[in-house]
Amino acid sequence: MVKNLETLLLGKESCPLKPFKLKLDKEARQSSRKIDYGSAGKGLSRKNDTDAIAEASPENLTGSIPVEAEELSAKEPQKYTWPGWQRLWLWIPFWILIILAAFLRFWHLGDRPLHFDESEHAHYSSVLLQNLQHWSWCYGLNHAPANYACYQYNPLLHGPFQFHIIALVYQISQWLGVPDHGVNNTTARIAAALLGTVIVGLPYFLRDYLGNIAAWLASFFLAVSPSMVYFSRFTREDIYMACFTLTLVVAIARYMREQKIRWIILAAASFALSYATSEATFLTIAIFGSFLGALIV
Repeated sequence: MVKNLETLLLGKESCPLKPFKLKLDKEARQSSRKIDYGSAGKGLSRKNDTDAIAEASPENLTGSIPVEAEELSAKEPQKYTWPGWQRLWLWIPFWILIILAAFLRFWHLGDRPLHFDESEHAHYSSVLLQNLQHWSWCYGLNHAPANYACYQYNPLLHGPFQFHIIALVYQISQWLGVPDHGVNNTTARIAAALLGTVIVGLPYFLRDYLGNIAAWLASFFLAVSPSMVYFSRFTREDIYMACFTLTLVVAIARYMREQKIRWIILAAASFALSYATSEATFLTIAIFGSFLGALIV
């Protein structure tokens, strides 16, 4: 009778007894491996799957049987649900700080005249933009006009990341029809202000190390610090270096907690961008390397 019931029910696609049968199959396979070698091989006991199912009469079934609706719901794609109030109350204070930081960094960004170092970065970025628009002149494929300059990496100016990112902002500004062909004090500082805003949100990912309050205070001080605000409105490599370095710290810390490959990728990208920003990255790696080496030893 039980075998007939098994044939009738287990042949269906959504049978509620299927999970129970899988459990019995697993137990049967485990029991088949348990062999008593005592008394010259006497007392060998094995149970095949059919016997295990036959012994499982409906009266012996205990516990709850999975419902068909639950099995079907597991196959359906999970719908997006809004985060709970606890998560929202955790996000809102950090987003308030990010908005505050953006306001402090972008408000009247181009009012102050360019510093001498800023003017060099802005100028060579515009040179690079012209090179990208007339790249064949720099590679000798076409005859370049007289006194035409091509951008070349110079360790005294650091880079080359900041020159490429500023040139990209120039190009986007030209597409949007910004005055002065997209090259002015504001567009020269947009990348620095953007990364200076990003750095304010990074302590959010260190909450399990610092605690929620300490992480929020770290973001608060990064948002309103006069030094951080100044260099976030200053088109030089300082704020880029600070942002990539803290991102590297966050990526390593998150990988130690979660062991997910995405944090290794983020750490590698942060290191590459930091090195492409300033040669001082060697000092950062020496500090991090000695710290991680001490942990391993």
